[in-house]
Amino acid sequence: MLLGALATAAIAVIAVIAAGGGGGSKTTTTGAPKTRTPARTVPAGRAAPRPGRQGVKRGRGKQPDVPAPGTGALLGIADQKAATFSDPLFRNLGVVRSRLNTPWNSIFTEPRRLAEWLDAARAAGVEPLVAFEHARGEPCPAQPCTLPSVGTYSRAVAAFHRAYPWVKLLQPWNEANSATQPTGQHPERAAAYYAAVTRVCPACVVTGADVLDSATWPGGWGASAPRPGPRHRSSGASTTIPTPNRFRDQGTKQMLALVPGQVWLTEAGGIVSFKTADGRVALPYDVQRAARAIRYLFSLADSSPRITRVYIYQWKIDFQAIASTPASSDSMAGPGRP
Repeated sequence: MLLGALATAAIAVIAVIAAGGGGGSKTTTTGAPKTRTPARTVPAGRAAPRPGRQGVKRGRGKQPDVPAPGTGALLGIADQKAATFSDPLFRNLGVVRSRLNTPWNSIFTEPRRLAEWLDAARAAGVEPLVAFEHARGEPCPAQPCTLPSVGTYSRAVAAFHRAYPWVKLLQPWNEANSATQPTGQHPERAAAYYAAVTRVCPACVVTGADVLDSATWPGGWGASAPRPGPRHRSSGASTTIPTPNRFRDQGTKQMLALVPGQVWLTEAGGIVSFKTADGRVALPYDVQRAARAIRYLFSLADSSPRITRVYIYQWKIDFQAIASTPASSDSMAGPGRP
């Protein structure tokens, strides 16, 4: 079963593993119109999508939507600000998928902020993928860096599900293997959180893990491949990945080899400039490099039909969140990242 494998294997996956499914399976999502995707080169042997449109194979309430045969990965834009969904430039893209990182206890600690984002996404017809993470203002690995008990975490997830039963795509913990998260040295706890979310919402699509492709990846987190449990309607995992800006594909290839099923790239994009929390310049200002990274990202997504979703990170930087959390030199801009 997936939980047993995660507990011993330390959930190192970028794949969304649907029960009984591979890259061509269906999944659970809200109904959404077809999205427009940026023009890109389609590898030989794969049919090009219709100009400006993206083909979708619907999950019909059982598994997540996947790309129609012969088309590229479904495009989403990860973002932290509700204002994104009313931005004319964003709306003109026709993107109908987005991802939110939110504190595991945000349903209690910042319900208004959470509601603003989710309500705005729903009003705009955007399907949310919600990833839980450390509490607001916790500077992991420094203190405070709270690893909630499974019971406390479960109560928060249950409250979230009661408030937002229409949110069907959930990630138990964002970048679970990262030192900037309290789960970084506790893969067994990350596995327990996965089990908790599947208990709270057995009809949801719950990723088995969300891991950062960093210099220490896969380490102990990639010891073995998780499998969906027989009672789970769908399950799996996804990755946050700085790969495009380093122009490397080793981490992605490792995960494709380690796990079956779908692969979702949930935090990826072109970084114009990047400074670590201590002021070190990890990536100097370079717009052209960022553009090349975006092109590389799409070629990476096209490298395997099992890569079924790409969430580009991000549209509007949440400076309030950045000011309250630490930075990781090997991750993308967003909460806890410059």
